[in-house]
Amino acid sequence: MPKARILVNQRPPDQFLSITDLYNRVLPEISSDSVLSKDFEEVLAERAAVDAEVKNKDCPGCELGKHAPMLTALFIKCLKSAPRERQAAVINKLGKKTWVTHAGHWVNLVTNEMELLRFEEREFPDMLPAQRPAVPVAGSVQQKVPDGQPRRVIITNFQSPGDIVMLTAAVRDLHRNHPGKFLTDVRTNSMSIWEGNHYITKLDERQPGVEAYRAEYPLIHHSNQGPYHFTESFTDWMEDALGVRIKDRLCRGHIEMRPEEEAWGRTERTAWFGEYGYGPDTEYWIVNAGHKNDFTAKMWSAKRHQEVVDHFRG
Repeated sequence: MPKARILVNQRPPDQFLSITDLYNRVLPEISSDSVLSKDFEEVLAERAAVDAEVKNKDCPGCELGKHAPMLTALFIKCLKSAPRERQAAVINKLGKKTWVTHAGHWVNLVTNEMELLRFEEREFPDMLPAQRPAVPVAGSVQQKVPDGQPRRVIITNFQSPGDIVMLTAAVRDLHRNHPGKFLTDVRTNSMSIWEGNHYITKLDERQPGVEAYRAEYPLIHHSNQGPYHFTESFTDWMEDALGVRIKDRLCRGHIEMRPEEEAWGRTERTAWFGEYGYGPDTEYWIVNAGHKNDFTAKMWSAKRHQEVVDHFRG
């Protein structure tokens, strides 16, 4: 089995100033301040050099990672050299994020504490061949309600909002494939996503006959080997958990807008679009060019996003 050195994070996430946060938020704020920018000329010049290099690359996150040690070192140097009152102004911009990683240490920018980075060696198994979880035979799960009555099901999941949007796809496809056979309710950490969703019925887990499941997505572990869309991950799990076949699937999440939300949106669009001479009913796209690097499929450069926008201009 291959071994990898894994950093054991000793800092809560809200205390850690990542290189991405430093590059995208803190340094631009300092640059826009005519007083502070003079104290941080050296690190701002390095950031400008990284900007110039990133423009011609398809993997901006990779380029930033390469320059991270130099940017962090220069930021610490400029911070410690600045007058005390300007140090305080910069630290105020950091909020709780006062720890950085530098030269094999955790460094606290406020207290000057230093701790060695702690690594562990862990073994990882060889990659498994691509395969779908077995599709169960319909009716293999013991029915908990009399025939002819809908099953009452509560699904729980407390992962990130993006994951919950994928769960909405599974709930929708369950009802589309088995209309009238289920009443579904959810418990998630992003309940606003479900507001207005007509597939949701308020259920009480304490009532007899109510089934409760924790939603999982084992198919995600095959995403680098097989041709599966993320929306299918919860759906495949649901087939197994409920003992049904969900064959007709839509490759997108399901979020419904309530009438009052439509009204709020029109009010906001009237204000926003009016500045550019457009009416509130103008059709538009929102493009999010950010990414996470835990899966390479999530990484696409801002340059490519811009090429798509330019191609469809008008």
